[in-house]
Amino acid sequence: MIISNINVNSNDSDDGDFKGHYDEGVFFTKGMVSIYHFNEFSKFGINGLRILQYIRTKQGLIPRTNPLSNKFNTWIYVDNKNLYEWFGVHQSTKWELLKKMKKANLIDYIPRGSGHLPRVRIVLPEKNLN
Repeated sequence: MIISNINVNSNDSDDGDFKGHYDEGVFFTKGMVSIYHFNEFSKFGINGLRILQYIRTKQGLIPRTNPLSNKFNTWIYVDNKNLYEWFGVHQSTKWELLKKMKKANLIDYIPRGSGHLPRVRIVLPEKNLN
C-alpha cells in the first residue's frame, strides 16, 4: 500500500459559492492505493486507472472525523463534471467501464435512474486472497 500524509489547503477567499474549493483542480490521489487494486483496474486500460484514482480521491476527501473516511469500500457519487475535469474520463466511457468493472466484480454501483449520479464503491479486496 502506498501511504502518504499530504495536507492540501483549499482557497480561503470569501467568494461565497466558491469558498473552500480548489483553484487549480485535483492533480493527486488522496488516499491509499493498493497495488492489487492498481493491477486489477489496469486491465481496463488508462481510463480504468483514472476511475480508480477518482474513486480513491473522492473517498480520501471525506473528513477524517467520519468513521468511513479513507476506506476503500465507502460509497461515493461519481459525477460527470469532476470525473472529466480532474481525470479526463468522458460520460460514455464512464458508463461502459462501470458496467464492465461491475461484471468483473471490481466495483459495485447503483445507477439511481436517469439524471442522477451513480453511487460506486470498490468491492475487490485489497489483497489477492487465494
